[in-house]
Amino acid sequence: MALFTGMRGGEILALRWNNVDLEKGVIHVAEALARTKAHGLKPKEVKTTHSERAIFLSPSLTEALTIHKQHQTDNPLDLVFPSKKGTYIESRNLLRMYKSLTEKADVPYILFIIFVIHTQPC
Repeated sequence: MALFTGMRGGEILALRWNNVDLEKGVIHVAEALARTKAHGLKPKEVKTTHSERAIFLSPSLTEALTIHKQHQTDNPLDLVFPSKKGTYIESRNLLRMYKSLTEKADVPYILFIIFVIHTQPC
């Protein structure tokens, strides 16, 4: 997702299916994942109007997302990329998965930075 769209890690982790239009092949970026002391991981509106944007998908990514959605079960938060429990994926866990996949694929590890916004308690 990050390579094909340029989306930030926090935006990918907060992405919900209602912001993905597979028929038109577009993602509407409206939220990023934020961490609060009081509530843990929560989606938060992107900070600027420049960050809120439409991203047009390639046909291959649209097809991959369509297949991915068909295989999802038990997704109460409607997340595109939920954890196995159906919750938000912790950024450090995503980085572990990414590192493991690059090793299995025998491709060079390229630093992938995930920004999760840290906010004060509400």
